Amino acid sequence: MIVFAGGCALVAIGAGAWPLAAIPGGIVVANLLVILAVRGQRKPAYVAFVVLAGLDLLIGTLMLVVLAANAGVAFDGTFPIGVMAVAGAIMLKGILTVLVAVRLWRRDTAAVADREPRGLN
Repeated sequence: MIVFAGGCALVAIGAGAWPLAAIPGGIVVANLLVILAVRGQRKPAYVAFVVLAGLDLLIGTLMLVVLAANAGVAFDGTFPIGVMAVAGAIMLKGILTVLVAVRLWRRDTAAVADREPRGLN
């Protein structure tokens, strides 16, 4: 997703659409910050993944809302399809990130449960 969003930002900058480059550029920065925060940790914090997934889902939803709000505007032929595709990719990444966070949370809670004393038999 970092490569995809970075490519989208570069295409937007190359096309002269500087404000549009902020959306995928922000996604790249957020992803890199989470990767750097988790790098080297023995147990990655699943909360970071939940926050990142929430941001992805929010950004994707906002892109679709803005597109729907401007439905009466005459866009170039492929622009709405491109916005829907990018929003869908961002939302899919958010859903997959939630699944990673849930898997990490289950693994961490299972590890804690294995270390707890079970009592005398």
